Amino acid sequence: MNPTTLKNLFEYCEGELYWKAKPSKYARVNIGDLVGSVHSTGYRILQLNGVKQKLHRVIFLMHYGYLPPHI
Repeated sequence: MNPTTLKNLFEYCEGELYWKAKPSKYARVNIGDLVGSVHSTGYRILQLNGVKQKLHRVIFLMHYGYLPPHI
């Protein structure tokens, strides 16, 4: 995941991510919708390019530009 791409797709506000742009014209999300869903583990997740990601990791990557092994 590229931090610049993430910043183009999502907007961070008060601990949440919102869609800033549709990932594709066929996506079922609207601009301004909350990103992701709550997994059975309690983590908020999203699927991007066929890969599931925990939202807190995406937010960290957006802000700091890298992903450590553990957050």
